Amino acid sequence: MLSLRLALGTFLALLIIIPAAQAQQCKQLDSGTPDDWLSYLAQTQAEQNTECVCFALRGLENMHWDPAASTLVKFLDFRCVGSREPISPLRETPYPAIRGLAGLRQRALPEALAVMGSRSASELARHNAVSVWQLVFRDDEPKAVAMLAMEVDKAPTESAKQLLKEAVAYAVRYWAPENHTKCAANEPRKEAAQ
Repeated sequence: MLSLRLALGTFLALLIIIPAAQAQQCKQLDSGTPDDWLSYLAQTQAEQNTECVCFALRGLENMHWDPAASTLVKFLDFRCVGSREPISPLRETPYPAIRGLAGLRQRALPEALAVMGSRSASELARHNAVSVWQLVFRDDEPKAVAMLAMEVDKAPTESAKQLLKEAVAYAVRYWAPENHTKCAANEPRKEAAQ
């Protein structure tokens, strides 16, 4: 009975692992360069294959290549499924554009900030842009919140200001609990209701 359970468990594990490994393959881009990956990602979504998009994004995520930033931000809400090994100290995420932008460190901040303040970006993309900001400043989250809060006043429109205020609130809510008190002190104050 034990061997039957073991065999069944192994079979079920293979059913999960094999498709996940195959999802990371793309024959079209397999021997391509980072420029090829960017060109592919620039195509309209109707022309793209999900596996190839994930392949290109995952290829770019470890490149730390500045020309990729403007493309990666367009994919902040693009979810790649399949198993991935955790990359310490970055948290596991099915959104490879987050890690790709975070790898650019401070050079990615203007792109992430533009997404956070854009109504044309999805809410998920805006939240993932906050995650990029968080990962860039992962060693000093209170400072990150303070810097993000300072960007609120620099926003070019009232709409962008409101979205950046929401980004600050989101950052405070989801960053390390031990920093909540310090981060909240840096959050912009809401005006008293009259």
